[in-house]
Formats: sequence, C-alpha cells, structure tokens
Amino acid sequence: MGLLQPARAILAPVDFSDGSRAAFTLAVRLARHLGSRLHVLSVVDPMMAATARKRGSDLVAEARDELQRFIEACPEAVALTPCRDVVIGSAADAIVTIAEREQADLIVLSAHGWFRPGSRPLGSVTQQVLLRAEGSVLVVPDGWTAPDDRQDTGLGPIVVGVDYSESAAVAVRTASALGAHLQTTVEAVHVVPRGPVPARWNSLAEGVLAGRVATARGDLGKRFAALIPSLGPVRIAYGDVAEQLVSEVAPTATRHPLLVLGRSTVRASCVSPGTIAERAATVARSPVLMCGASLD
Repeated sequence: MGLLQPARAILAPVDFSDGSRAAFTLAVRLARHLGSRLHVLSVVDPMMAATARKRGSDLVAEARDELQRFIEACPEAVALTPCRDVVIGSAADAIVTIAEREQADLIVLSAHGWFRPGSRPLGSVTQQVLLRAEGSVLVVPDGWTAPDDRQDTGLGPIVVGVDYSESAAVAVRTASALGAHLQTTVEAVHVVPRGPVPARWNSLAEGVLAGRVATARGDLGKRFAALIPSLGPVRIAYGDVAEQLVSEVAPTATRHPLLVLGRSTVRASCVSPGTIAERAATVARSPVLMCGASLD
C-alpha cells in the first residue's frame, strides 16, 4: 500500500517550536487533501519527566494540555479530529515506533525542531528519523510558511528529481499522485553532475557533458513518459546535483514548490538516505519529501 493510493495516516511529531508548527500546518494540509488520518505526537524526555515527578509535577499531563492547545490553534486540524499521543522516551525512537504502529505512510517534521548544539545540519532527531523510518519523510525548513490554498498561489508545483534508479520511479509516481490531489503541476528535473577538471581538458569535459545531457534527455524522457503519460518533458540541468535541485524549488510570491526525491531505507539497503537528499533538505527553503522504498 503506497503513500497516496490510498493514504492511510500521516504522523506529525511536534515539540511546540516555531519550526514544529510550520511542519504541523503542512501535515494538516496534506491530511485534508489526501483524506488521511492525522496522528499528532509529542515526546517527553525521560530525565525531564523524572525530575518533574520529584518536584511534584506531571510533565506528561502538562504536555497533553499543551498539545491540546497546539492543535486547537489550528482550526483545520480541529476539523480533522486527529488522534494524539504523548509518550516518554527518545524522540526518534518514539516517532519511528508510533509511525509503524499507526501504519503511517508519511512522517512530517521540521528540519530543526529538535535542534541541539553540536548536532548535524539537520536536527539530530530529524537525522535519525530519516535514517530509520521505513516509509516516507517530509522535512519542512525553518521559516517556511504554508501558502493559502484557497488562492491560485497555493502549494505547488511539485518538483521531482529523477535519475536512473528505481527509487526515482517511486518518486515520480508519488509526485504525480500528489500533484493530482493538490491540483497542481508536476515538473521532472534531472541534474547531470559537472565535476572539476584541469583547464586543458575543458573542451573534452564539455563534450562529455553534452553527450550525457543528450542521453539523459532521451532515455529518461522515454522512461518516465511511459510510466506517467501525463508527465511533461524531463528538464535537464547540470552542475552540483543538490544545489541545482534546491534552486529548482526556490519559493517566490506566486510559486510555493515542494521537492520530491527517492530515498532508500536503512532496512532495505543498510545505508543512509543519501547525501544528495540530505543536503537538499538541509539548505532548501521549500519542503522536501523523501519517498521510502516501501512505497513501490
């Protein structure tokens, strides 16, 4: 069963930060458009809970009250009557466990909601969820604001990064379905890497690059046209892959894109989600959806 056909559940972990609220707003928006169950999760640190108990406080009860207020501040969320959980434990462990228990197709979380000094460019919890989650993860950047989808300038277009991998095929199918649900266009982009070479080889490098661009335009265009007939031509760019993809989803006053990339899961391949996807999610000013291999 895939992310969008049909959509089962979206998990929205929150820690009450500004970044967390932006991610929650997008999770609510997607749940409404996709007809998904929305599950909201707050995780209480075990040492904080123990210290609070010694002082006569119930931190879990306080978190439940705060979560209730957090949800009530978003009328769209209230209308969805989301399920909610407050648990004690490691944030990353709890997110992955609850996602599995609820059969969540998608986890939506902020890039740095759980940021701690010394962690990686992505928040440490976000990093761990990307590494361990079986399904898809949508990372929402700091400072992102959800567009008003009652206007013509709602969320979109959906930009999908493509290559020759099977995960790219999953990403294209997901992007196509998501575009249909959100009533927006889908743009496919393939980036041909352009590495540094000695100056005396520049003409050779340009020839190689031109050949790769021509091959990609023909091969990838045919492949994805056969997979999704409604998908337009694959746009070819060249340069640093992550940087080019990020530039493709730079938001404007009338454009609020979402980047879709394929990713492997630790269970499928015993590797991290990939440096390109991680780098893109780290610096993009638009949300980045990384599709799990389980979507196929």
